[in-house]
Amino acid sequence: MKLSISIPLNIVVVLMLTLLLNVVGLKFSFETHFPTYIAETRDQLQPNTALNPEGLQALFSINSLDGETKADYQKALSELSNLSSSLKSLSENPELYVIEGKNSGQNSPNSFHIYAYNDIVEKATGNALFKVFQHPFDINLNAPDGKFMLAIIKNFLILNVVWMTIIILVYMIWLRRIFRPIHLIIDTLKNFSVTKTSKIFYKKNDEFLPLITTLNELSTSLGRQEKIRNQFLSDLSHEIRTPMTAISVLLEAIDDGVMELDKSTILTLQSEMRRLVDITEHIMKGENFLSQNADEIVRQKVFLKPMVQEIILQYQPTIQKNHQTILENFPENAYILANREQLIQVLHNIFSNFCKYAGENATLECSFKTQKTFNVLTFSDDGMGVSDEELPFLAEKFYKSDTGRTQNSDEMSMGIGLSLVSKIASLHGGSMRVEPTKPHGLTIILTFGKNE
Repeated sequence: MKLSISIPLNIVVVLMLTLLLNVVGLKFSFETHFPTYIAETRDQLQPNTALNPEGLQALFSINSLDGETKADYQKALSELSNLSSSLKSLSENPELYVIEGKNSGQNSPNSFHIYAYNDIVEKATGNALFKVFQHPFDINLNAPDGKFMLAIIKNFLILNVVWMTIIILVYMIWLRRIFRPIHLIIDTLKNFSVTKTSKIFYKKNDEFLPLITTLNELSTSLGRQEKIRNQFLSDLSHEIRTPMTAISVLLEAIDDGVMELDKSTILTLQSEMRRLVDITEHIMKGENFLSQNADEIVRQKVFLKPMVQEIILQYQPTIQKNHQTILENFPENAYILANREQLIQVLHNIFSNFCKYAGENATLECSFKTQKTFNVLTFSDDGMGVSDEELPFLAEKFYKSDTGRTQNSDEMSMGIGLSLVSKIASLHGGSMRVEPTKPHGLTIILTFGKNE
């Protein structure tokens, strides 16, 4: 799951769990401490209903009272004594006197209602709790409501401290898991300077996947460039070593007197020196050409059929020697707007590679078609082809395939042919694509910008 989804989702889950946990914790705290709070509040609100009949008897026995008054007082004393006994019995057994459901049933006008004492306690308790939550800093901590409030706060704090500790631990583990790809990327980048081929194996479809995929592609490209560089240095040293060795041997022979410095010796030395110069110019020419811009080339209308036929004639000796065939199927009026010299260079590179690498009895077919926005040149052979691993390398500068390398050692090849072809197609608003030919062989597809 992507971080843009998992992070908000985890936050919502944590908030919901926190709310649920606090609700459950408060319910547990109320169930634990509320009975004690009710009992303490009831004790404080318990009325003192005890009567003192002896004191009333002494009060009512005053001699100054007349007989009739004394009789009334005696009657009141008797009723108060009965009331005292009833209240005492009520306080000891309130369930015998409580009328259940104050609003239920029909009550006579003269009926005497006795309500449960718990109603009074609950009403007083509710008022006290309302006061506590309305003015939490004005409570008496030694009072029942203050003790109850402190107990609730204590349980609430303990519960949330434990919960936050758990969340922090889980969050730290989760963060380490989230940032694990970053550590993999850092380690891979550190290894780039040493191996240049380090790769990260990552399967999660999150925000790190495109970055890791790009780094793996960069690693592949660096490995490819390293391979091409080593191959180029090896080929260059081989190309240079041959004429240098010949020159060195000739000079030593002249110095030892084995050979005379005559015209033929001088011509041999000049030939080998010219070969060294050609190698240098070949490399420099390729570098200068690859640095060109599209606005630096001059285009003209170039008819393809006569140009291709002319170049095929130049390769006839090699084609006949290798028993190869080049077939062209261009319409008579087929043309493109291009730089003539660069298009000739493209054809020479493609035909030269075919003769060198396709093998004997191979056939190269050349075709042309027009699309909406591009002109397409296709060169397809049924030769030896290249492996799938080598296909991405073919357009790289200085890369040379090892498959079917049958060219003579005296033919200079620095591996810049197809890179030049790709560059020329790009300068003309197109591209080069290399595909395998089924069942074997190679197909080069060139696109050029539409004729204006």
